Amino acid sequence: MKTVASNVIIDRDMVSKIPKQVWSWEVPVLEAKFGEGKVRLLEEVEIEVEQVPTPQDEFARLSRAHGTDAGDGGTNMTYCELAYGRGKAAIAALGKEMKRKKTRKKQVEKPAPEPEGLGDPMDMV
Repeated sequence: MKTVASNVIIDRDMVSKIPKQVWSWEVPVLEAKFGEGKVRLLEEVEIEVEQVPTPQDEFARLSRAHGTDAGDGGTNMTYCELAYGRGKAAIAALGKEMKRKKTRKKQVEKPAPEPEGLGDPMDMV
């Protein structure tokens, strides 16, 4: 199965730039964590994966991986919750985004047949 991954650069400060490749649906979580405009999308690429996680598993992974907004004036919500919301509605929103980023198998185009008589030029020698 093919899905879409995003190559991003996270601008932590003036000198710290972090290049990452993440699932495309992870970009809103990074924006919630590092701030609007701090995550620059370089390109989206198709990658081949055996299986895409379920929205429930992915929501749990994103919550564990990116932690909680617990600083001074923080919300005590995970960054995943800040990006997608809470509860079943959040998992549904994440699932919708994940489904949108899955790509279908590409149709393989057959090469056009060669015109008669124009085969290998070495055959004429």
